[in-house]
Amino acid sequence: MKPGAVLTLIMPFWLITSAPPSRADIGEILAKFHNPENSNVMVAAHRGGYLSDTGEILPENSIPAMERSISEGAEILEIDLQITSDGHLVLMHDATVNRTTDGIGAVSSMTLAQIQELRLLGPGGVATDDRVPTFAETMALVKGRAMVNLDKLNVTHPATMAAAMQVLRDTETVDHAIFKGSASAASVQAALDPYEEEINYMPILSNASAQTIISMLQALRPPAVELIFSNDATPMLDPEVLAAARETGTRIWINSLWASLNGGHHDALAVGGDPDGSWGWIVGKGASIIQTDYAERLIEYLWQLGRRDDEPPSRPYSVDYDFRDGTLQSWENVRTSAVGAAGFVADEGTYGNRTPAVSGVFKIVHTPFLDGRDTFHHTLVLRSPEFRLHGIRERQALSFSLLGGTGGAATAPASEAALLSVASPGGFLGVALRRSGDGAYLLSARRSAAGQGSNWQRIRWSAELLSTMTGDDAPEESYTLDLIDAFGPGTAGGAVSWGWIALDAVSIPWTGAGDPKVPVIGMFDIRNMVMEWSSYPGFIYQVYRSTDLDPGAWTPASGELPATPPRNRFFIPENPLSPDREFYRVERRDAGG
Repeated sequence: MKPGAVLTLIMPFWLITSAPPSRADIGEILAKFHNPENSNVMVAAHRGGYLSDTGEILPENSIPAMERSISEGAEILEIDLQITSDGHLVLMHDATVNRTTDGIGAVSSMTLAQIQELRLLGPGGVATDDRVPTFAETMALVKGRAMVNLDKLNVTHPATMAAAMQVLRDTETVDHAIFKGSASAASVQAALDPYEEEINYMPILSNASAQTIISMLQALRPPAVELIFSNDATPMLDPEVLAAARETGTRIWINSLWASLNGGHHDALAVGGDPDGSWGWIVGKGASIIQTDYAERLIEYLWQLGRRDDEPPSRPYSVDYDFRDGTLQSWENVRTSAVGAAGFVADEGTYGNRTPAVSGVFKIVHTPFLDGRDTFHHTLVLRSPEFRLHGIRERQALSFSLLGGTGGAATAPASEAALLSVASPGGFLGVALRRSGDGAYLLSARRSAAGQGSNWQRIRWSAELLSTMTGDDAPEESYTLDLIDAFGPGTAGGAVSWGWIALDAVSIPWTGAGDPKVPVIGMFDIRNMVMEWSSYPGFIYQVYRSTDLDPGAWTPASGELPATPPRNRFFIPENPLSPDREFYRVERRDAGG
């Protein structure tokens, strides 16, 4: 951020008429679930949401896992049900208790009392204090807060179906439950016919033809359909299937859990640094419900895509640039040319049969772009905002996509000062990681030298590689990404080859300091009259208040507040400017200007 620049984050709230920001209640969730035209993608937490790549791994199908998933914003909890010898439904994925508890035996051979003596196992097989929840306890927990997806429960089995319905009736949560299965439409209709309640049933189809899916949708007109496919060229996602789903009011549910469920676009790919190739691909194919092992990360990603209407995440895992708003989004042309290409711009062209790396259409290219060929220019450089890499986590990665260019033969320059030395007919077109302190280039990536190509090339620098390259730097050191086109003569009139380059889907890991875009409100609690935001060294903060959003109506609510990492705190005054409403905002600027 340049000295003197001000970044504003406005947090409106109502002192009298509303509660603090919260996750959606069941009314909002059900309205969304039954309205497939709603563009928000719903998130289902697998086995209650026990896994995490940023926090504690909890016992699967446990109360703590479900509580965490709800707090993170998951609208649906996928749970597994088994029935005890005395007819009680409990949460257990396997038919036996051997893998997930400190006991041994089949659930069906044990009484509820025996099951409740067991302890759930955590990471490494260590027994925890958590017990096996009953279905009744689970529904009491989630009532009014989330839906449940009932796995391992066969709706065509009368006894287990009756037991499940009794619990749902007793807890008044029939509408919270999603029953599912792969039985024929006729079998499902016969199984559900004895019940007066409107039951949410979701058919599951695996590697099926388009016509099979359409027939099932037309027969049952379900609120959702779960599609499983091992090849991403599947006909299950053909346009006629999506059209039939729209006609029958059906949401498309896809599992991102592992590769065989989604044609290779799975969770591990996403948390490994390529969410566009996993969750982005699934969303782009029409899914509006995704079941995942990493609900928090998926929700953050969907929020960045504009496919969520809940609160923004309080702890972003990365800062993503896909340039869909048509600007450079704070990236700067730091080296331009007086002739030929003037710099880099956001562009929405598709370049023939080439498609963007993400769902957005904007990407960064240099201009002019003439029929795939570039006119003469001096070296061009587009630079990202500064960011930090100290504290990067194991599964974080810095990633982006490149398109275009003949590639050339020269290697990347060692430093910013050496840029002109590679501006030759064999020059460098690519991206380099630059250390701000001395302008040195630590890592670089380029397109292949085998011609323009027609596909985006995905680049990923792992946390291990980034830590190796920056490990000797001071924790406060900052970095940038430089998009470099140093292809052609350094002076006019010389022999020139040609090349061009485009950049898209940039994801920069966030380490809790030096966020290149915005300070993040971490807590905004009206009841306790306090707000907190992430706070970075080198900045000054100030809080302002107003009764409306008119630019001239803001008055200081605080003096200048020095950074107090990791959080700044401000206590909201008890004397409101208006009895009905009041707005607050936080401004951040450089401490030196």
